[in-house]
Amino acid sequence: MKIPAALGIMASITGLATYIYNNDLTKNQQYQQFNDWITEHSRSYGTQAEYEFRFEQFKRSLTEME
Repeated sequence: MKIPAALGIMASITGLATYIYNNDLTKNQQYQQFNDWITEHSRSYGTQAEYEFRFEQFKRSLTEME
């Protein structure tokens, strides 16, 4: 009885880890695209807060284009 429960827990953990990894990969790809865009368009942002704000705007634009 304990072995099936343990296997179920392990499968859940593996699924969660895969989900987190894939989301991080997607976010890393979004950051890379954003940084490429910044370079291509000679942009710079004075603060981390402005950078994060612009990144959120960039992500929304990507979502709208899909």
